[in-house]
Amino acid sequence: MSETLIAIAHTALSHHDWSALIQCLRQFSSESSHFEQGAHGTSHHRTSEAASQGGHPDVVPWNNAAAEVEAIVSFAVRALSLADFQTRWELVSAISKFGTVAIPPLVDLLNDFDVGDDDEGDWDLLWFIARILGQIHHPSAIVALVQVLQVSPTEDVVSATVMALSQQGREAVPPITLLLEHDATKLVAIQALARIFVKDPDQALRECLTTISQDEDATVRAVVIEALSHSHHPDIAAILIQALDDVAASVRRAAVVGLGLQAKTISDEILLSALEPQLWDLDAEVRRQTAIALGRMQSTGAAELLSTALKSQDFPTPLKPDVVRALIWTDTQAGLESLNDYLQNQLPKAEIYQEIAVMLGRVTVSELKGPATHLLLDLLQNHGVTHQSVIIRQSIAMSLGQLRQPMAASVLQELTQDDDERVRLHAIAALKTLNNEWPERSSQHE
Repeated sequence: MSETLIAIAHTALSHHDWSALIQCLRQFSSESSHFEQGAHGTSHHRTSEAASQGGHPDVVPWNNAAAEVEAIVSFAVRALSLADFQTRWELVSAISKFGTVAIPPLVDLLNDFDVGDDDEGDWDLLWFIARILGQIHHPSAIVALVQVLQVSPTEDVVSATVMALSQQGREAVPPITLLLEHDATKLVAIQALARIFVKDPDQALRECLTTISQDEDATVRAVVIEALSHSHHPDIAAILIQALDDVAASVRRAAVVGLGLQAKTISDEILLSALEPQLWDLDAEVRRQTAIALGRMQSTGAAELLSTALKSQDFPTPLKPDVVRALIWTDTQAGLESLNDYLQNQLPKAEIYQEIAVMLGRVTVSELKGPATHLLLDLLQNHGVTHQSVIIRQSIAMSLGQLRQPMAASVLQELTQDDDERVRLHAIAALKTLNNEWPERSSQHE
């Protein structure tokens, strides 16, 4: 049967009948479902008698001869070089199932690749080759992927290849490290090392990245700082704090984000001292990420710093919704008190009222749901902007439903008579939530 399939596949390739070829590949694979490749990309056989002897053999055979496997794979790889995008996408899955048998013809395809002009090269082909090689865990696949990096100048192909190399794990580190010596491949090599480190933060790679964190290229420094942030090793915090003083905003942003991820492993005193200046950084995104990092701390001290920013006329208004979100994320009474004080003593823009109305509904700490409900009721009843904005009233109704506090029932009942249908519908939905949570109150209203 396999010989017939190979003949059909050859004919399909000759006539560019991609649908028939892929069907042959799938059928061939299905008939050879007990296959695993040997260490050097060759197919092996084992008798059924040996298979029945127990133990854990290194390989399980195809029912097809090695030559047949290599022939069908060579047809598939040839089709990869000729077919349209959709067919290539289907071939990625089909070819990768053949494991290391697919590596030699893919390498041959790479060697024959015509770089041409940037606008004329078939860069999509390299992208698909990288996708396939990334799914085959073998040293030869790593060597081939490095070759793809050296051939392709396009961002999409480079990104796919970096992802594929990172899937190979620690085994890919030595050949990737060699790429650090060349300016053309240095950045992509660091990106690959960073991805591997995030998945498997071992000591040797951490030390390598720590050294690179002082590189003269700001993009490199930012990539490394972001990667190191995923390790909770004691030395990482000091590296991130030092990076807060970097001249490049991209590096400072990466460091702030990293400190947010490390919030549970660094003392509040050290972290607050490090992050406070960043709330007033010249770069808006650094400020935004600092607010988010402070929210992750979930401490009264963090809420106080955020409160200062919220109330300050010098803090950019477009960033204040981010501060509101961070205050809620602190899960502290101080955070809610800060919002209350802000509402009582400031005249925020409508979008900030809206953000407060939405975020109060996301309070998850049981002890804070009551105070959050009081804030929403006050926002509804004592602030003129609420009466003018359907969206804010709608958000308040939704948030009251999310908090599920019985004190909100009478106000929600009033909102069911609102002039706007959307507000009425949200109020009705919120009341149903309350009635499910507090059925005894439901019976009292009937």
